Amino acid sequence: MREEVIGLLGIFLIMLVGLFYFIQLGGYVTKVSEAQQGYIEIEPIVVNAGEVVYVTVHTGDQGAYKYLSLHRANGARVHRVNWCLNGISECISGDCKRGHKCEGVRKLSLTTSVGWVPGIYYARVYDYEVDDYISKTFEIQ
Repeated sequence: MREEVIGLLGIFLIMLVGLFYFIQLGGYVTKVSEAQQGYIEIEPIVVNAGEVVYVTVHTGDQGAYKYLSLHRANGARVHRVNWCLNGISECISGDCKRGHKCEGVRKLSLTTSVGWVPGIYYARVYDYEVDDYISKTFEIQ
C-alpha cells in the first residue's frame, strides 16, 4: 500500500512539474509586435503644375531605399531624388541615413515642373520591410 501511494505521489509530482513547465512556455508569452510597414504622406493632394508638394516618408522597420521617384499614373518617371540627403529633406525622427537606406521619418518639399500635364501622379520608394514599393498619389490640375 505504501509503495502505491509513493508511486501515485511521484506521478502526481511529475504531472505537476510538467504542467508548470507547459504554463511557463505557453502561458506567459507576450505577443511579439508585427513589423512596421512604411507609408508616404503628400500635402497638398491637389496642386497646380509648378507648385510645391510636401512628401513625408515614414519608413518601415527595415528602412527604405534612398531614392524616391515621382511618376505619372501610366508609370512614366518624371523625377527622382535622393531623399536621404540633409539638404533635400529634414530628418523628423529615427536614424535617417545608413548608406543606401533611409530610416525613420523624413519630410521633403518638391517643386513640380510647370511642364507637367494635368493628371494623377504618384510618389514611390522601395520599402525593405515589405520588399516592395510603397506609394501615394497626388493630382496636378
